[in-house]
Amino acid sequence: MKKIAIIVVVLAVFAGGAYLIWGRGNAGEKSGDEAKPGSPVAGALPGAAPALTGQSTGVIKSGALPESIAEIAQYQYTETYLNADYGFSFKYPKDFAVSEIAGDASEVVLVQNIAKNIGIQILITPNDESDSDITAEAIHEKIPDLKISEPQEVLVGENRKGLAFKSDNEAFGGTSREVWFIFNGNVYQISAYAEFDELLKGLFGTWEFMKK
Repeated sequence: MKKIAIIVVVLAVFAGGAYLIWGRGNAGEKSGDEAKPGSPVAGALPGAAPALTGQSTGVIKSGALPESIAEIAQYQYTETYLNADYGFSFKYPKDFAVSEIAGDASEVVLVQNIAKNIGIQILITPNDESDSDITAEAIHEKIPDLKISEPQEVLVGENRKGLAFKSDNEAFGGTSREVWFIFNGNVYQISAYAEFDELLKGLFGTWEFMKK
């Protein structure tokens, strides 16, 4: 019950944030176009990056044991998650579970190992503006007070740019790793506690959008 309560609080915070930044969109509509295999997230994060970033929301209260965090770099991403509604997939470790939470104007995908108290959250919100690149400047133009440190450009699909960064997201204890990007009419915000950076980096590196 405690973990569920945390998730609800986080969603309330970030769903509202997504609306403020990129507009409401139409929450109920999802593309009916047939998805075709293909378009990977190119150049996800440079190997030299100190941590993955991605912004969205928080999953579970940080409390992972040090040895559990140390295992993250050794995880094998053997399982595949496919979201046919939004047309993307990614790989994740076999001892993790993926769940979906649908809201009135957003959808959340949780990737978590409850036993080890480790997780990542992906918030997807409709975008009522045309697709555009997300940069630190673009974010600060609309959210001047948002902290962005260690920003790194990420390439999504063939030519869409997003931003990976570190922030002070209170939902993650004040230190979070975030990745934000816009693709095919939706805003994607991926978030995790800073100590789960390697897990987020590994997952995002397998992300693919399917060609229509």
